[in-house]
Amino acid sequence: MKTRVALAMGFFFFFVSALVSAQVDYPKGLKEIVPVYSKAKVVTAMETTDGSHAVLEGTGSAQEVVSFYKKALEGKGWALEWEMNQKDNTGLAFTKGKQGLYIVVDTSQKGKTTIVLTLGKK
Repeated sequence: MKTRVALAMGFFFFFVSALVSAQVDYPKGLKEIVPVYSKAKVVTAMETTDGSHAVLEGTGSAQEVVSFYKKALEGKGWALEWEMNQKDNTGLAFTKGKQGLYIVVDTSQKGKTTIVLTLGKK
């Protein structure tokens, strides 16, 4: 009995770890507009008929990440509508036509940068 329980638990933990480490695809709507920041990977993503959403985790300062997105978007005709800087996070809002792209860069966790991108109608 103990062997069966141990095997079942081992399989369960293997299955869960495989799910957690699985690659998440960057949403097509975002991919057409802006690339993934080079020092980050997609950890959560969702795409609907109304827009796209992705959460990335990686390294780099908020200033590096913000500079990357500003350069990538302003070069494609996106206008920076507002920028909000706080101690551990920065928020950006870009618009182009009837679309809005909202980016939050959070560096509150030591050694980790979280980037949240949301694309939708403005």
